Amino acid sequence: RLQGDWSSDVCSSDLTACANGGTLAAACLPAYDAPAFALEASGLAPLAPVLLLVGAAATSAPLGACTLLVGSPETVLLAADPLGNVRHALTIPDLPVLRGVPVFAQVASLTQGGSVALSLGLRLQIGD
Repeated sequence: RLQGDWSSDVCSSDLTACANGGTLAAACLPAYDAPAFALEASGLAPLAPVLLLVGAAATSAPLGACTLLVGSPETVLLAADPLGNVRHALTIPDLPVLRGVPVFAQVASLTQGGSVALSLGLRLQIGD
C-alpha cells in the first residue's frame, strides 16, 4: 500500500481533511494498464456506506467540520466490510497521454455516531 506526504511525486496524503475519516491508500503505483491498481480505505465504521471520490482537480472546500479535497469528483458508492475496510479496483487505460496526469481521491463515510467523515486526501500521479 502506498501512502506518503505532499512531497511525494507519486502518492501523497493531505493531513487537513477530517478526524475519524479513515485512511486512504493506493494498493500499488498507478501505471498504464495496471491490473492490480486499487484504492483501499481502512479505519471506517464496520459496514458503513462509503463514497469514493475521484477527480482530476484538487480543491479545499469546507464541508461541516471536514474539508472536501477533490474538485468535481466522480463518485462510487461502496460499503465497508465488517472490519471497516473497503477496496475498489480502478482501470488505468494504456494511453501514454495520461503520463504525469494527477488524480485526487478521498472517501466520505458515516461514522458509528452517524455523522459524515472524510478521509485524508490522496494525490496520485499516473506513470509507466
